[in-house]
Formats: sequence, structure tokens, C-alpha cells
Amino acid sequence: MHTTNPGQPADCQNTLPRSTSGEGAWRSRLPFTVSRAVLACAGVGLAALMTGCTEPQRLDGERYPMKVAQGKTVDVQVLRDETEITIANATANALPKGRLWLNAWYSRPFDGLAPGQSVTLDLNDFKDRFNDGFKAGGFFAIERPQALKQAQLMTESGELIGLVVIGQ
Repeated sequence: MHTTNPGQPADCQNTLPRSTSGEGAWRSRLPFTVSRAVLACAGVGLAALMTGCTEPQRLDGERYPMKVAQGKTVDVQVLRDETEITIANATANALPKGRLWLNAWYSRPFDGLAPGQSVTLDLNDFKDRFNDGFKAGGFFAIERPQALKQAQLMTESGELIGLVVIGQ
């Protein structure tokens, strides 16, 4: 049933059904509104529960050997090229296996290096004890790249050897 006002032209008359206008109109929309609110609350609750399904941050990474004093510094050059470093062994001696440390904080295993050879490593592979990576920068980086100030090799025999960092 439609309502009409006798004094208005036919095209300006109110043609809405009575159930959607007036005092009782909110009652017909109430179940739909309540169900939407319940679904929204359930979605938020489910999203909150899903955040508890992540692993806690692991703190079992390698720690820098603070109690070991650096011995000699060898003529093994570390050259940074944006997100990579190249290690060039310019000595007559092989560089032994061990753990390569950058800035006395980030490290990764090192397989050794023969005399006259070089190896290129990705800076993103260097992790700290909290498993956070070296901030290498790059095109899509959202943080400023971290400077490379120091490079050291902790050998399997427990000796800490300094390497020569060229540039940053």
C-alpha cells in the first residue's frame, strides 16, 4: 500500500511502502543490523585469536665473542656493493672456516677462502642473536642502509682475526 498526499502532483508523491518509513520502520531492519554486528564482532575476535598462533621471537642466535680479543689483522679485503660484500683473499695463506662477524653484531657461517680467491656474500644472510638481518638497503628498503665498519672472522680454533673493510 502506498501513501499519497492529495495536494501534490503525482510524480512528487511519496511512493515508499509504509513498512520502510515512519515510526515502526526500524523494527523491520533490526534483525539484519544485529546479525551484521554479530558477524563483525566474530571477525574481529577471530583475527585477534589468529595473532596468538605465531611463534615467539627466538633468542638463540650466535652472540658476539666479547671475551675473545682480536689477534692479527690479515690483508683480506671486504668490499661492499650495496646489498652484497665481496671478500678477496690477497694473502698467500688460506682463510680458515669459521663464523664471519660484521660490526661485532651480525654473523653467518664462513666456509673459508683459498689464497687469491674471492667470494660474494649477500648481506641479508647475516643475522644477529635475535635473528634480525643486517639492514643492507637496496631499492625496496624502507630503512636507511646500515654502514659496514668492521669485519672479523672467528675461526673454529677460537681465534678472532680482523679483516680490512674497504669503503662502506
